[in-house]
Amino acid sequence: MLVRKKTALIILGLIFAVVLAGRLWFALQTSDFSYDGYYELRQIESVRETGKPIFQDDLSYSGRTQIFPPLFHYVIAFFTLFMPVTLAAKIIPNILASLTLVIVYFITFELTKRHGASLISAFFSGFLLIFFTKTLNTVSPYTLVIPLTFMIAYCFLKIKEPKYLYAALILLLCLVLTHTAAFILVLALLFFFLIAKLESFKPVKERVDLFIFLTFLIFWFNFIIYKNAFLAHGARVIWQNTPQQILSSYFSQITFLEAVYAMGVIPLIFGVYAVYHSFFENRQRSAYLFVAFAISVFVLLWFKLIELNVGLMFLGVVLAILAGVGMKLLAEYFKKTRFPKMGACLIVVFLVLFFMTSVFPLLNAAAVEIQETPSYEEKAALEWLNNHTSKDAIVLATLNEGHVINYLGQRRNVIDSNFLMIPLIDQRYEDVNLIFRTPYKTDALRKIGEYGVTHIYLSPLAEQEYGLVEPVYIDDPECFSLVYNETVRIYLVLCGMD
Repeated sequence: MLVRKKTALIILGLIFAVVLAGRLWFALQTSDFSYDGYYELRQIESVRETGKPIFQDDLSYSGRTQIFPPLFHYVIAFFTLFMPVTLAAKIIPNILASLTLVIVYFITFELTKRHGASLISAFFSGFLLIFFTKTLNTVSPYTLVIPLTFMIAYCFLKIKEPKYLYAALILLLCLVLTHTAAFILVLALLFFFLIAKLESFKPVKERVDLFIFLTFLIFWFNFIIYKNAFLAHGARVIWQNTPQQILSSYFSQITFLEAVYAMGVIPLIFGVYAVYHSFFENRQRSAYLFVAFAISVFVLLWFKLIELNVGLMFLGVVLAILAGVGMKLLAEYFKKTRFPKMGACLIVVFLVLFFMTSVFPLLNAAAVEIQETPSYEEKAALEWLNNHTSKDAIVLATLNEGHVINYLGQRRNVIDSNFLMIPLIDQRYEDVNLIFRTPYKTDALRKIGEYGVTHIYLSPLAEQEYGLVEPVYIDDPECFSLVYNETVRIYLVLCGMD
């Protein structure tokens, strides 16, 4: 566990290089992106070409207003000045995500003052399965959000030094301009001060001041951005206007064991051990901040205020940090026994177990993840849509395919995964499901007419999601003409309900 600073930094650089190389090796195996990634690509291309994102979108939901903080898109668009858009969208998010392990190293060193424990935490966070796979090929804003959040946490730990206070303020401004996930930080700091109260220690004045400023800035900024959304949706804006059917299924997507597997069994064991020791043994106050992070994420997940995958990403990074603390405590415990070298031996054993339970499965999961992209046949169908349909065409596809209809097909969709500012979203979501599932032509035509659908896009993804080859009613040649018939089938709507 005793590693010199210079050696530690060299090893840290090697871990960073290995993680980044692994990410890029997987990401660059395909020129395509995940289905949701095409939304981010549209925004990045718009910033590059016009200098601003698409706030008034004529294609999504056949025309709507988009509301979001745009810094992430500007960051990626900046690098498109030096490389193609698709290449920048592959490389830059993976570099940002890999930087998380460097931040984790410095945070863990601040908690432990041990380079060895800090390197272990960095290694754990670099190969965090849920974070690695879910940010690999999606052009995800969380590749910037998570490093920024934990950089602010690091500054919070060292807030007595003026340079870290100024750095925290700059990073905080970047965070609120990137994503609403800044609220996770507010809640984490709130729980930190509650723990401080319960443990009867007085927080540093600078930390209290930063918390007050952070809270004011985040609430004020988000109120300005989402004012119209508040007026349109009321309290539902907190859940991003997500349909109730999707909210109710958040936790059915993954079991408890799968969640543990996604975060890593070994980091969880040592993270829990560090939490226990911090509260009941040595009362390490600096670790309370990351316990507070874990509590805040649990609360947000409980109330379904964040997506499950997002919550697991944050929890995974927190557990990686606390695991380093746990490793240090284990080594120190055995130094007090008759077997002082046993601690180091056990740590090696646990690292081997981490390879077996996290690193090797991660390679498998990453290989699967990069296959979750539009196939060659789907892209050919979308290109056909772009070349052979009217610019005013409205294409009905599954919710997950909405963004590729916009980006690759260049046509309007009926629904996609951005629900904010869409009125009656629950009804729309139900209607889309009804059109695909109902056996009755009259019901389908009524809904098709309501949304002005001109084409129905039937892909293998739709077949898998709805468990059908095609809707029962669609074989009526007077109402539906099969205009594209390959792996993907596209039907032209010829009639409607009078």
